[in-house]
Amino acid sequence: MIETERLVLRPFTSSDATGFARMFADPEPRQYTRYNEDNTPAEIQAVFENHFLENPDTSFAIVLKSTQEIIGFFEFHEGGVMTYLLMKDQWRKGYMPEAGRAAIDYAFRTLGYDGIEGDYADVNGASGRVLEKMGLQPDGDLGTFDIPNGQRITVMVYRLTRQQWLESQH
Repeated sequence: MIETERLVLRPFTSSDATGFARMFADPEPRQYTRYNEDNTPAEIQAVFENHFLENPDTSFAIVLKSTQEIIGFFEFHEGGVMTYLLMKDQWRKGYMPEAGRAAIDYAFRTLGYDGIEGDYADVNGASGRVLEKMGLQPDGDLGTFDIPNGQRITVMVYRLTRQQWLESQH
């Protein structure tokens, strides 16, 4: 479990299925994530059971301390690539940079990652600003792609090395 002033990041449990489904019910926050095609209740349940429950060391529910409500998720994939989502009614409150900084600290200290990567769609500039608030720096792009909603996006890359993270700790 990872704690910040306002949040708890903890592994998902089977009792989180309803909160997870509620979080995934709005496709807008998911539209630029790897989960943008998981839309039916069965698909959402499958992602929850086969991915989020199966990766307790790297996939976390973001829980608001004041209400104990799940308001998002934060996860790391192979190589330190992160994915995150925050429910729309929780945007612009500073929760994601707060969660991200704590998760990145965990990734370097506990998981032993040498670097962290965060990718975002260029049309979602707010996500780029969140990555910067987490301490990541721009590092080019992964290319231009057509996504299921018909948009053509360029996937921007932000990175943070272990050395950069260590220097920021002083």
